[in-house]
Amino acid sequence: MMHNAPNTAELLECCRKWVHRYVVLSREQGLVIAAWVLHTWTIDAAECTPYLHITAPEKGCGKSRLLETLEPIVCNACRTGGMSPAALVRTMDQERPTLLLDEIDAAMGGEKEYSEVLRGILNEGFRRGGNFRKVEGKKHELRVFHVFGAKAIAGIGKIPETVQSRSLVIEMRRKTHLEEVAAFRMREVKESAVLLATSLKAWASNDRLQYLREARPQIPG
Repeated sequence: MMHNAPNTAELLECCRKWVHRYVVLSREQGLVIAAWVLHTWTIDAAECTPYLHITAPEKGCGKSRLLETLEPIVCNACRTGGMSPAALVRTMDQERPTLLLDEIDAAMGGEKEYSEVLRGILNEGFRRGGNFRKVEGKKHELRVFHVFGAKAIAGIGKIPETVQSRSLVIEMRRKTHLEEVAAFRMREVKESAVLLATSLKAWASNDRLQYLREARPQIPG
């Protein structure tokens, strides 16, 4: 089974190096992010998903750049900038994307309808079968939107405890003048990411998904 699939350890290291190419992080943080990237490609085999919470004490620490770096290599990426509440829940329900949420602090404290929808998606979207219920139309018909899926959220400050407790936290800081990263040019980045994204897609084969569905790892007590 999976004889021709890319090697998992090698893919993890490729993802780690990809992130470190554009963002200053510790090696341990890079490995956590790399594992989360692979997780986005096997979300169909998961019963729950840890959110990736990217945080920093101030602006200019690379939070948005990290999301941009992840966008071309995660599975079915979707940035939420400018998206209406109605579009957000429908996108989650119909496209099952990896959601990349920037400036979560502003979104949660902003327009009431959007913040309520976002809170509902995050509160319920960590587990398979999680849904968001909304009344629509003149007849006040109940609609159920499925919102389970991988999500990365970036922002300054605190987020709701219910979301924080379900997150892998990546704390970022400003890079020093001694730390260098590659220039980030979106078109060139997307072109460079094609080979890695193709390998990730090949790795997430039907056989691997089935193997993960059947896996029963021993959970530490």
